[in-house]
Amino acid sequence: MAIEQNVKKRDLPLIFSFLLPGLIIFAVVIVIPTVLAIQYSFYQADSFVNGATFIGMDNYVHIFEDQRFWNGLGRTIFYAGATVGLQMIVGIAIALVLNQTFKGNNILRGISVVPYIIPVVVVTIGWEWMLDVNNGIVNEIIASLGLEKIQFLSVNLAMFTSIMLST
Repeated sequence: MAIEQNVKKRDLPLIFSFLLPGLIIFAVVIVIPTVLAIQYSFYQADSFVNGATFIGMDNYVHIFEDQRFWNGLGRTIFYAGATVGLQMIVGIAIALVLNQTFKGNNILRGISVVPYIIPVVVVTIGWEWMLDVNNGIVNEIIASLGLEKIQFLSVNLAMFTSIMLST
């Protein structure tokens, strides 16, 4: 087996210790809700407080016979195909134009990354306001608890922690 050649058995506990937190989060956020949703789809209930009646495949039979489902599915597939296709065509066309050498192409390349930069700048300014030592909401909460205000953006450890939390 290829995995045995590259990984020693003594390393497996370490490997699994790194994988386990992600797998637990994946199970809690994705797997368990999906399994429960599939299970609940076989029941008829107004609320699960009063109990539910097992109806088997009746929900699926009902939805597949409903013309509104097929209309909605068709519109969804058309919308997804059209928007993804159009975005790919426009994106490739813009990339091809920006790849050409002409007067001002560097300016256009710079402008094209602005939509990616603006959210980072806005979040950074927001965190700077919230962490301000005089008027920031974080320090106001700290002061209301009777604690001394922290200069988040001037103390090395606090600044490093602030940067970590905001990214």
